[in-house]
Amino acid sequence: MNNLPEWIKAKKYAELSGYSYGAIKQKIYRGDWPEGVLWCNAPDRALMINWRNVDKWAAGRLDL
Repeated sequence: MNNLPEWIKAKKYAELSGYSYGAIKQKIYRGDWPEGVLWCNAPDRALMINWRNVDKWAAGRLDL
């Protein structure tokens, strides 16, 4: 599992997680997911999700 990328594109995360792409965007817009911790914009402006940290956040184990 350590060879998996830490950051994945938001649309791929939506496919894998069950969160819709719209729900992801809404969490970002509302500030529920902090930038640089759970999401970032890559240099090419792609929306990227740190799935490991989102898993911790969902389980209540992420210290923000």
